[in-house]
Amino acid sequence: MRIVIDPQSRVPIYAQVMQGIKELINRGQLPVGHRLPSVRQLSDDLHINLNTVARAYRELAALGLLDVRRGRSVIVASAKSVPDEPRRENVQLLAGCLVNEAVLIGLEPDQIHALVDAVLRGLQI
Repeated sequence: MRIVIDPQSRVPIYAQVMQGIKELINRGQLPVGHRLPSVRQLSDDLHINLNTVARAYRELAALGLLDVRRGRSVIVASAKSVPDEPRRENVQLLAGCLVNEAVLIGLEPDQIHALVDAVLRGLQI
């Protein structure tokens, strides 16, 4: 499992782990039923605190993406979590942040569309 952690990022490490797992699920590299490394193994692999991995796993389980069986295994439970209004609003907020940042660095609308399209092409939707 390949997840890149940037310790210099302002994004909390547990959120980076969550995002990495979400991307792997979306790309089909972690299919439903796939067993993930234990908390200890992934924390060793990423050189981060095991509580950080445990938090990421718990939050992904709360979203319905993982099935965490204490002391046994962590399994991909679903390729998609159940959409709800607060999560849709969060996505809209994030999209607004993306567009604002892109405009601030001088990207034109067609460049922003191309950027989003490239990301979408990399995912299985």
